[in-house]
Amino acid sequence: MSAERLSPLPARVLLVVIPQWRIVAAARRHPGDDPLMIVDRGVVIDCCARAAEEGVVPGLRVRAAQLRCPEGVVVPYDPVFEEVLFEEVVREIEQSVAPAVHVVRPGVAAVAARGVARFYGSEAAAAERMGNVLAHIGYLHVGVSVADGLFAAEVAATDGADARKHTPVFLASGTTRAFLAPYDVSVLARTGRASEELVRTLRQLGLTTIGAFADLDRHHIVQRFADAGQRAHDWARGMDVTMLSPRHPQDDDTMEVVFDDPEPSGTQVVAKVRPVVEKFMTRLAETGRVCSQARILLRATTGFSERTWRQPWQFSGDDLLARLSRQFDDLPRGVDECGADGFCQSGVEAVRIVPAIHRAGEAAEGLFGARPTEHLVHVISQLQQRLGPEGVLVGEVVGGRMLKDRRRLVPFGTVVEDARPVDRPWPGHLEGPAPGIVYSRPLPARLEATDGTPLTTSSDLPSIAPEWFHDGTSRRRVIAWAGPWPIHQRWWSTPTVSVERVQLVTEDQQAWVLAGAADRWWVEARYDEA
Repeated sequence: MSAERLSPLPARVLLVVIPQWRIVAAARRHPGDDPLMIVDRGVVIDCCARAAEEGVVPGLRVRAAQLRCPEGVVVPYDPVFEEVLFEEVVREIEQSVAPAVHVVRPGVAAVAARGVARFYGSEAAAAERMGNVLAHIGYLHVGVSVADGLFAAEVAATDGADARKHTPVFLASGTTRAFLAPYDVSVLARTGRASEELVRTLRQLGLTTIGAFADLDRHHIVQRFADAGQRAHDWARGMDVTMLSPRHPQDDDTMEVVFDDPEPSGTQVVAKVRPVVEKFMTRLAETGRVCSQARILLRATTGFSERTWRQPWQFSGDDLLARLSRQFDDLPRGVDECGADGFCQSGVEAVRIVPAIHRAGEAAEGLFGARPTEHLVHVISQLQQRLGPEGVLVGEVVGGRMLKDRRRLVPFGTVVEDARPVDRPWPGHLEGPAPGIVYSRPLPARLEATDGTPLTTSSDLPSIAPEWFHDGTSRRRVIAWAGPWPIHQRWWSTPTVSVERVQLVTEDQQAWVLAGAADRWWVEARYDEA
């Protein structure tokens, strides 16, 4: 930050502070109710409220702090962990609030207020959005403010905002210096704008407030305190940076469209967003990148709609616009004056699309290859528009032990979050080519020995070979068989559920998979005819 130029006309920012970020990060590493003391090179540099009540203060040696708070947990200072943990917060802000986030330091982040105010309709709405997003991911006590410049915004968010109620503070443009004037000069050191040594010197000179320091002649400040003092003096006078430095360049891939008037027509929303999406897709193609996931946020007069869309292959422009249209159709509808469903004097006010980008070579193979033909996509998309997203389903393979558990129908062009990934170990699952027919409800069956005696599961196989197979409609001779293979399900419970499988081929060249339990057999699946 020291290399950035300060100006009397600073950027207006929306800033969020997570109080005591060091303690928050330490609590993640050491969960529990014990008091926490963060130590660096044998000295306490921060502590939680409970440790402070016991008399622990920054600057104490570890042994002295432990004498005052014997139950306290000593946590080594780990700035890397604090940064990594805050990355999660920043990513959520980028996805759910604004794409360009300026990290002041771990625990403090800001975005340009003008852009978010335009998208959310006002600075108040944007600040409310910021607080709600962080509360959703578990940070219930945060300070939020909107002000001219990072310094004033941080002071307001730390000391003026009600973190427990998520009540933001708004400083009108041009009021920064007056707002800062009554604050103690210690806030310069606390926020990293000045050294502790400089603050001590100011106190010795009787300059205890920001206002008193700011009123000094700039020439005298330079003579007495050199460059560091001059810069701190500029902060005190309300000067700040003119632009933020986000983690990612401003030319990121986020697409955003704000309408002059609420748009109640989904067709018109798509038409107005289409040029932006097509330009984005052209840029992706030129750089050899693809998109297979996108988060779409709609701000409507009735509220917000957020949804993350995925599909097994890369999105085309039409794919993204189709998802936008589908999400629009899912918006809650009001009732107009005539009693008919519809927006009526309302509609969508803004659209933001946040894509996940990767190199073209990393695109996953879909159900029909890297991507179905455009004709196929067009035909199926038309069907979905008529029948709804759930009206056109395609099959996919998932994890599981039983064959019926390894298949699933999902809406065409979507990826469902999988709680049963295929690549996990599934002890007892059937290896080799999958059967062509898997019965949702297994059919009762019977195996018999040569003399017609019924064969049970574990007591007879494999010592006695099955000779006859009954599928409930006909009796067939078995010409080849293999198994049994046990599957122990719910092995952690009592009683354990044990299932055994056998594969067999009958005299009509038909192959079968049977599952047996409790001395009974069922047809689980059938292979295609040879």
